[in-house]
Amino acid sequence: MALSLSPTRKVIRGDSDRIQVKFTKKNGKSKTPVDITDWTIKFTVRKEVPASSVVDDNDAILTAEGTIVNAEEGIVHIYIESEQTKQVEPGKYLYDLQVVWPIDDFGHQKVKSIVRGKYIVIGDITRR
Repeated sequence: MALSLSPTRKVIRGDSDRIQVKFTKKNGKSKTPVDITDWTIKFTVRKEVPASSVVDDNDAILTAEGTIVNAEEGIVHIYIESEQTKQVEPGKYLYDLQVVWPIDDFGHQKVKSIVRGKYIVIGDITRR
């Protein structure tokens, strides 16, 4: 599975950030969309990779859940509100994007972090 997402994201504190992801799979030399019906897409930003004892996202800097825009075409949007980034100190952070698939016929739920990268928050100039 391939997706269109840069490993480094930059946002100015106080600005919104919209991330569009398109899930595709290779089909010979071309790419075809992946149907993402009933998938859950989670986006999390943290200062550092948490200790293994962390069990939730309460200490995350930013969190968002993706909105499936076109399931058949594999398109999802993740929207970070300006109010969220306004609370973040400028600096370098880490993010990941995690997919949670629906429970299969055997009662199993597959969860996979599909991309990790840097999330850089740049100091803002306008503050009104």
